[in-house]
Amino acid sequence: MITLDGKEYKEEDLSKEQKQIAQILVSLANQKSSVQLQFEQLNILTDHYIQKFKDSEEKSEEKSEEKSEEK
Repeated sequence: MITLDGKEYKEEDLSKEQKQIAQILVSLANQKSSVQLQFEQLNILTDHYIQKFKDSEEKSEEKSEEKSEEK
């Protein structure tokens, strides 16, 4: 059973061309899902490194303040 745009099709009722197209659609759906997952992972990594940058910036500011206080 194949569902496209809410309509169900029996595989045995499909032509050879329609079956090939259905396989392409399944492949595209899988690729799309994979790309969406990669996108989410990249967002997580980006957020992580933004936070690391901010943390590093705060540490640099603290060190600068400590050096100023020593003088």
